[in-house]
Amino acid sequence: MTKDINKIKKLVYDTVFATDAQTKDSNILNIRKLAAEHGLYLASIQGLYEAAGKGKYSGKTVPAINIRGLTFQVARAAYQAAIKDKVGALIFEIARSEIGYTSQRPSEYTACVLAAAITEGFSGPVFM
Repeated sequence: MTKDINKIKKLVYDTVFATDAQTKDSNILNIRKLAAEHGLYLASIQGLYEAAGKGKYSGKTVPAINIRGLTFQVARAAYQAAIKDKVGALIFEIARSEIGYTSQRPSEYTACVLAAAITEGFSGPVFM
């Protein structure tokens, strides 16, 4: 797994610091492929909200995490805590207003969150 983690860390680094769009896009695609191989998939939280509205999901909260910097590292910490405490669902989000001043496009942000999930051994839905 260490080899995989080092490969993922390099992909994240090369994605975040790429100076050309083609390299960035290629790395993002590679991270998304690796995520799928590790049982990760992007999902909507809508079904959970609908269940909560019908009283079928009560007494629980779903944390929504906005990461404005060091996305990969902060997401890793969030996944570590979620796994340790058996958190059922968590949402990673970036507001439209944050995209500009953080220099994180949604595709890059998503790739960093997926890469973090891989390194921490998370599998299942990733809510963005």
